Amino acid sequence: MIRRVIFLLLVIALLGVVPLAAQTDSVPLLMRSVGILDPDGSVFYSVYLATGDTALSTVTASVTVPAGLTFEASVLAPETVTVTTDGATIAWALAELPADTLIGPLTFHVTIDAADTAIPAGLAVQATWADGAADLPQSEDVLTAFTTTGSLVIDAAGTVDEASDPAVVSVGDTGLLVYIPAGAISAETTINFERLPVPTGAEAAEFFPPEAEGTWWCSVVRMTLEPDVEVSQPILLAIPTRRAVTPGLASGGFFRLPDGDWQVMTGSTMFVSPDGLHTIANGIQLTNGLEVAYGVSDSTRLSATINGTTLGTNVTDGTSNTVRDGTSNTIVQQFTTQPTSGIIAILIGIR
Repeated sequence: MIRRVIFLLLVIALLGVVPLAAQTDSVPLLMRSVGILDPDGSVFYSVYLATGDTALSTVTASVTVPAGLTFEASVLAPETVTVTTDGATIAWALAELPADTLIGPLTFHVTIDAADTAIPAGLAVQATWADGAADLPQSEDVLTAFTTTGSLVIDAAGTVDEASDPAVVSVGDTGLLVYIPAGAISAETTINFERLPVPTGAEAAEFFPPEAEGTWWCSVVRMTLEPDVEVSQPILLAIPTRRAVTPGLASGGFFRLPDGDWQVMTGSTMFVSPDGLHTIANGIQLTNGLEVAYGVSDSTRLSATINGTTLGTNVTDGTSNTVRDGTSNTIVQQFTTQPTSGIIAILIGIR
């Protein structure tokens, strides 16, 4: 169990290593902006807002979509937030943001005007509250699409780094991260990973079992082994989500084997990563042809809010302390201000 927790921390660490810009110890509002490319070439941008020890009142945040992108629609905001749009600008307003609370993703959809447009990884955000203001600059990084397939050649050593030490590794350009412990694989094999399209709406109702009703699906992945070998120990997997999700939310999982029915995944710790862009699952029993699907409660997703009180119950099986302690140095892209303290700030990688 301790070894699994250690490598869970390594996955979390790999999900956020971009240093902060313009860190300020005393600023009470933290902001983040991220984009996810849709398979159709459009982008879903999301904004997160988080507090430290101090509650903030009369909070507003806004984004002006830059040239080369066209605003389409607001996609997700909780009922506590008032959304207004004016041409290329979208704004969010809320009467109060309690202490130690994260709200987001506040998501909107844009299309790309030309195929050669450089797509920013995150957009500039301007925020104000009753007695302060903060600005988040546009990211200098650009979005690139993940590939849908990738593979790893693994033997009895498991996943290792360049020094042959046990490590969490990336699966090509898929965005997937995986850890396989030493001794888990009986003989050398190639593990093929395929990120499958995520069914939505009526298609999801037909694809997944009835007991999955009320789930918003984040990701579906199929894994095959060539040649087929025995995998005697569970593995750990982090999978990109199709849209940004509230960090720290509990995730649920289903699995199925070839020609089999979907079954509820048990014995696996699953939650949304500190960057809000991956689901992390520890304890997957890998078998040739295994498909896994992860999702969150749709009603919980729509609330798009988490605080220090609920975090400990969402991230269970001993990992609540893992998240608190393990992500203190895990800096995720596009945070520019630092609350004085608070579990939410630590969850998303900032003390």
